[in-house]
Amino acid sequence: MTPLSTVQRISPAQRPPNRAENNPFRENASAITIDPRRISRYKSAHGIQTQNKRMNKPQQCHSTAQRILKPLLFGTGILLLALIRPKSTPWTMRFLHPLSDTASDLLCLFALAGALATVLLFPAGRQALRGFFRQPKRAAAFCAAASVLCLTLLSLTGTEPIGLTLEEPPVFLYSARPLVLSVLLGGWAALMMLPALLPALERIGTRLLQIGTALRPQIFGLMLFAVFFAVTNVCSWLLFEHIPHVQDSITQVFHGKILATGRLTALPHMYNVFFDFGHMINNGFFYSMYPFGHTIWMALGAWIRSPWLINPLLGACTILLFYRLGKAMYDEATGRIAAALACTAPFLIFMSSEYMSHTSALFYLALFMLSYVHTMKHDGLPWAVLAGASIGLALNTRLLTALAIGLPFAIDALCCLFRAGGFRRFAARLSIMAATALFFGILMLAFNYATTGDPLLVGYEVVWGKNHHP
Repeated sequence: MTPLSTVQRISPAQRPPNRAENNPFRENASAITIDPRRISRYKSAHGIQTQNKRMNKPQQCHSTAQRILKPLLFGTGILLLALIRPKSTPWTMRFLHPLSDTASDLLCLFALAGALATVLLFPAGRQALRGFFRQPKRAAAFCAAASVLCLTLLSLTGTEPIGLTLEEPPVFLYSARPLVLSVLLGGWAALMMLPALLPALERIGTRLLQIGTALRPQIFGLMLFAVFFAVTNVCSWLLFEHIPHVQDSITQVFHGKILATGRLTALPHMYNVFFDFGHMINNGFFYSMYPFGHTIWMALGAWIRSPWLINPLLGACTILLFYRLGKAMYDEATGRIAAALACTAPFLIFMSSEYMSHTSALFYLALFMLSYVHTMKHDGLPWAVLAGASIGLALNTRLLTALAIGLPFAIDALCCLFRAGGFRRFAARLSIMAATALFFGILMLAFNYATTGDPLLVGYEVVWGKNHHP
C-alpha cells in the first residue's frame, strides 16, 4: 500500500476533464451558468441538433395555408366529380360533357391553375420544381406528358384553332376532361381531408408487401393466376351471363365456330338476305371481318364447348407474363408489384370477362416483350422464334396496335445491331425473329386471299370501305 506521503498532488489544470463540469447546463448552488459558445460546442460534440426559431413562422403560415386550401381543393374536386353524369343519349359520344365547350375549358384551366398554385404555394413544391427542371431530360419528358394531358382537356368539336378537325371525337377526349381533374384534385384533396387513413393504409400496404415478398415465386404466380381467373369467370357469369353481348364479340365467337368445323368461311344460306348481321360478310361466303388471331381462340372455346373460359384464361396468363417481364427487366419485387397491380386493372378485368380481341392481343404483346428481352439478353434462339411468332399473331389480331407496339422494339433492335460488335452478336437471333414474324405476315395475306379474294384486302375494308383502317 502506497503511503499518503508519496502520492503526488495533482493541480486543477492537470485533472482529467469531467463531463459534468464541461456541461454548460450544470447547475450551481445559486444559479444556472450558461455560456453560448460552450453550449454550441457541447451540442456539436453530443449530436444534439439545433432548432432554428425562424422556422416557426413559415410553419405557421404553412399550416394556415393548408387549412384554407384543403376545403377549397375538396370543393373543387366535388364539383368536378359532379360533372361526370351520363346524358340521355350516350351514343352521341358526348355523354361525359354536360357543359358548353367554353365553360368547360375555363373550368379546366381554373383547376389546372389552382393545382399549379398549390404546388408553388409550399416551399417543398417550389424546391421540387427547381430540382426537377435542373435536369433537362426529365423536364422535356414532363413537358411532353403535360402537353398530351392539356390536349385531352381541350374541346375538340369541329374545327379548332390547333387545326385538328374531328366530326365525332373519341370518347376519351370527353371522359378525360372531368375524370382526370377530379382524380387529381378531388381525390387528392379528399385524402388530405382524411389524414387518419394514411397511416392505416401504409400499414396495410406494408403488410401486404411483406406477405407478397415472403411467398415463393411459384406459389405467388399460381396464387395470382387462380385469383384473376376466378374473378374474371365470376364477372363473365354475373355481368355477361357467359354469352357475347356486342356485335364485335358475337361475330368473333360465330367465326370461331366456323373455324372449329375446319373451314375458313361458311356456305351462305339460300335466303342469305335474311342473315345479314353487323361485322359479318355475306357476299357468297359467310365469315366475319376480323383476322384469325383471336378467332382461333374462339374456335378452341367452341371445340371444348366452353368459349367463356378463353378470355379469363388468356388474362390470367397475361398476369404471369407481366410478372416474368418485370422480373426479367428489373428484379423480383418489380415483377410482383407489376403483376399485382395488373390484377386490379378494371379494363383488364372487364375485357378478360368478355369475348373481345383485346385480351388475346395483350397476351400476344406481353409474350412478345418478354421473349424480346430474353432474346437480347441471352443467346436463346427459341426465344427469338417465340418473339417473332407472338408479334406475328398480334398483327393478325389487332394490326395497328401491333405495329405501334412493335415499332420501338424494331428501332431498338436496329440500334443494337449496328452498335460496335452488335452485328456478330445479334444478327442470327434477330434474323430468326424477323423471319418468324414474316411467316405470320404471309399467313395474314393468305387468309385475306382465302376470304376476300385479295391478299391486300382485309375484312374491315370489305364491310366499311377503303377509308376504314383495321
